[in-house]
Amino acid sequence: MKYPNGFKGVSNILTAEILGLISSLAFILSLLVMGAGVAAGSADVAVGGLLATLLSVVLGTILGLVALVVSLIGINAAKNDEPATKFFTYAFYAAIINLIFGVIAGFALPADSVVKTVISDALNTVVTVFIIMGIQSFARELGNTELESLGKTILICIVIVQVISIVLGIIGANVTTTVFSIIGGVLTVVYYVIYLVFLSKAKTMLKA
Repeated sequence: MKYPNGFKGVSNILTAEILGLISSLAFILSLLVMGAGVAAGSADVAVGGLLATLLSVVLGTILGLVALVVSLIGINAAKNDEPATKFFTYAFYAAIINLIFGVIAGFALPADSVVKTVISDALNTVVTVFIIMGIQSFARELGNTELESLGKTILICIVIVQVISIVLGIIGANVTTTVFSIIGGVLTVVYYVIYLVFLSKAKTMLKA
């Protein structure tokens, strides 16, 4: 194994993204449950609201926080192997900035703040881009042109998905409809699936 730290780091990042996917699915499910409760009537509204809250808080929020911690551990580990040190270091700094911003925004801005959503999504995209560039540098050194090329394709896809998600988030916040929230959530899931494929291939490459 030529890059043990890279392998350990990417493995942790992959685990974090899987947890993040589950977290996103939990939020989408909570919206669906809430919508079903509202449509069913007043008695079911309370039950639907309770289930939605539990799903969001327990599965969504907690798993999201765990995913963040595991991802930071992974990025920190991966930056200890050249030639990816520079990219994973940038990713680590961006992730820390995002974490600090999230804490401050949690107190200073409302939960449905468009500004908070846009900045957070932008920082997440920056972190992801640097992680992919770091993995591409590993692939380049190992002669894995297929993964390096896949990284370029996924970079374009992820940026497009993130831009669409941000736009939908702004529109959804303005019209306050559940529909736009669900569409944004689905796009996030698409982003996770694309990214997971890349990370899985990277893990296999670094394990060899």
